[in-house]
Amino acid sequence: MEPSLNRVRAGHAAVMEEFGFACWDCGATNFIQGRPKGFWTTTHYELPGEWTCWNCEALNRTPDD
Repeated sequence: MEPSLNRVRAGHAAVMEEFGFACWDCGATNFIQGRPKGFWTTTHYELPGEWTCWNCEALNRTPDD
């Protein structure tokens, strides 16, 4: 599944991106926020390695790609 992408402004200079991932257990979409890895890039983001589904509380892993 291709992640969805939304921009979230968290201040005048900080830009967070929101990525949508489907839960492996229930299929619910979870939005995970990531920060650019450097001030020069808009294609590489730091995302948490694991997150808990809001719907079923299953532990999910963020894909590497």
